[in-house]
This record gives sequence, C-alpha cells and structure tokens, in this order.
Amino acid sequence: MNMKFCTVKDLASELGVAESWIYDRTRTNGPETIPHAKFGKYVRFNPESPEFRRWLEAHEKGGIVGSDTQRAL
Repeated sequence: MNMKFCTVKDLASELGVAESWIYDRTRTNGPETIPHAKFGKYVRFNPESPEFRRWLEAHEKGGIVGSDTQRAL
C-alpha cells in the first residue's frame, strides 16, 4: 500500500485557506464535504483519490452552487 495522506494543516496551506475552513467541510454532508478519512481524532486527506480529485475539480470550475466560494464571487 503506497498511499500518501495529508493533514488538515497541509491541505489548508496548499489551498490557501484557514484550517477551520477545512475542518468545517469535514463535519458536513453534501457537495461541500471534502473527501477524507478519520483515524480516531485525526482527519486525513488522500489527494490522489478519485473522490478528492472530483471534489477539487468541481471547485476549480467555479465552485458548487450555493457554496461559500460561489457566494464570494
């Protein structure tokens, strides 16, 4: 198994958002939820997973309708 998971801090830094923004999107359901795995209290992300790539692609194309990102535009 050769998976590379990243932390909330890693992902927040890569996306240029606050860690709290990332955490908020792991606590909800729906199109805004960032695909993630939980290991006890630890939240991790697999940026190579198809689910994560689809989520990122949806946001790169102008965001999900009704999202915080969309409203800010």
